[in-house]
Amino acid sequence: MKVGIIGAGYAGVSAALEAAKSGAEVHLFSEESVLPYYRPRIIAAAFGQIRSEEVYMHPAGWYKDNNIELNLNSKVEAIEQEGKSFSVISNGIKFLFDSIVVCTGAKPIIPGFAANHLNDSRITPLWTLDNAMEISSKIENVKTIAVIGGGLIGLETALRAAEKGLRVTVIEKAHRLLERNFSLKGSETIKRLLHIKEINVITEATVKSILPKPDYLEIITGNETFKAELCILSVGCVSNDQFKISPDIEKEYGFFVDGFLESSVPAFFAAGDCANLKNTSRQFSVLRALSQGKTAGINAANLNKKTKFEPGHISLDLKYKDFEIHSIGHVHHENLKNKTTSILEEENTSYRAILNDGEIVYGIEMVGSAREFNHYRKLLK
Repeated sequence: MKVGIIGAGYAGVSAALEAAKSGAEVHLFSEESVLPYYRPRIIAAAFGQIRSEEVYMHPAGWYKDNNIELNLNSKVEAIEQEGKSFSVISNGIKFLFDSIVVCTGAKPIIPGFAANHLNDSRITPLWTLDNAMEISSKIENVKTIAVIGGGLIGLETALRAAEKGLRVTVIEKAHRLLERNFSLKGSETIKRLLHIKEINVITEATVKSILPKPDYLEIITGNETFKAELCILSVGCVSNDQFKISPDIEKEYGFFVDGFLESSVPAFFAAGDCANLKNTSRQFSVLRALSQGKTAGINAANLNKKTKFEPGHISLDLKYKDFEIHSIGHVHHENLKNKTTSILEEENTSYRAILNDGEIVYGIEMVGSAREFNHYRKLLK
């Protein structure tokens, strides 16, 4: 059995290891020039808080030791069916495989106001190790930074920048921070915690344009203009599924897969942020990528004895020093009839609540403290 795995993030490396354990010949393709790395760690690397080498998942020798053929600088241009096999075209070279696992993850959204300025290195997403190293090379010479987008990546970027001594402004389009994952009270508490750390948070602000000046950037919203020496784009991501494939493989916001993470074409699997599991809410998550990669890798190497993927609940978590937020399940009672929000703690710098019906818990949100989070998680429906 020869398995081709496209993408070397969490899902890809996990899939490669499991397929190799099953005795398959495994080829892992990465379009990047560096070893596979832990994407969440690149924010710390960008601000010089860890060395770039500390972001790597494994040393180079680990892949050979685990019978994984790692192909770096190998962007895949096309995957084509050839009878019951698949051909992968990378750098003009054709590889043949019995099964495929696509783990290409997600890619950052580049909003229109920034699309024409990406040649200006002061305007950048923080998505790859290359992005992090570019930011790291500038960070000692700037004093002000704007973060466009108040999601998890944006907030961790803001926290680490503030710790570095920079003046930080977070510009968020929505009415409040993380409104899908936290109630109004939870969002307000998050904003207060950021304010304590002298992070300026602007909500309900849509960036219209960025005007690069010699010494700074002018960031123009509907009502205000902000100046910053560096602008980090953190407005979300979309599935990275843009390469030539068979029209028989269904995709929309990622590759459609069934409970075995298999696509509409047998032996073609997808895992992680590029997989769209039917009848399951989508959530870009490291933990989900790891677990899906493991299942897809096992199945790609054992086509006649496949394992079903069990989705489970995935929490949203961010902890940086004394700042922490956690959310899982439903937190908005408007979406669930006859459910009650039970407040466990409500202080200026902490808010903990569950959405419940008696002892049955439907959602948990905690800001400033994770006390009893695991207890209530066990009761989650």
